Amino acid sequence: MGGKSTYMRQTALIALMAHIGSYVPAESAQIGTLDRIFTRIGASDDLASGRSTFMVEMTETANILHNATEKSLVLMDEIGRGTSTYDGLSLAWASAEWLASQINALTLFATHYFELTELPAQIDGLANVHLDAVEHGDEIALCMLCRKVLLVSLMVLPLLPLQVCLSRLSSKRVKS
Repeated sequence: MGGKSTYMRQTALIALMAHIGSYVPAESAQIGTLDRIFTRIGASDDLASGRSTFMVEMTETANILHNATEKSLVLMDEIGRGTSTYDGLSLAWASAEWLASQINALTLFATHYFELTELPAQIDGLANVHLDAVEHGDEIALCMLCRKVLLVSLMVLPLLPLQVCLSRLSSKRVKS
């Protein structure tokens, strides 16, 4: 557990807070105008409507792919986990590729499919990032390490004490 879903939810909340004129938890922030915030995070079914977890996930993904614009913030977590490995990989790859190449929305795309780490070599503007949660006294900080989890077009980076991230890096051997 590296805190990816928490980071994504935090990003959505900060963007929303900025748009309503609220203070955001940062020394400074520049957040452009967004027309919508789309999320596909978590796994849940809709038993009342007879929809499986996979059906809910695909319906929400389709809504994002049809309605997001280049001014949208898109947060997608673990697309394709509700089906077979190869089908899930294909769905995740196609969704990430479409968001990056056709829509060009500000997107955080978290996945466990290692193969998606190849997308930045094919599409400009993408980056692979690894998040790791670090305990620092009574606080938990999220550090970004350069490893193999895809997060597309990072919009907001938390300001963390450098020594926290450096001490975490030195305590773990990070393989690229």
